[in-house]
Amino acid sequence: MNQRLAAYVVLAVTSSIVLLAITSFIYIRYNHIDTYYWSWVLLAPTMFWLWVVAAWCDAEMFKNSKPNL
Repeated sequence: MNQRLAAYVVLAVTSSIVLLAITSFIYIRYNHIDTYYWSWVLLAPTMFWLWVVAAWCDAEMFKNSKPNL
């Protein structure tokens, strides 16, 4: 797959996810319980990504601090 096609695929997927999030929020914005769970569903990938990045940074730091025997 060339880079231009890959960029278009990533752009289309990202745009569809954003549009789905906006339309679902408009649909449930007056129901407080659904809005609460909606925010957790949208924030869960971000929190997981931050956890993975922090764990990777820790692993890289501690990998270099141990003496090679």
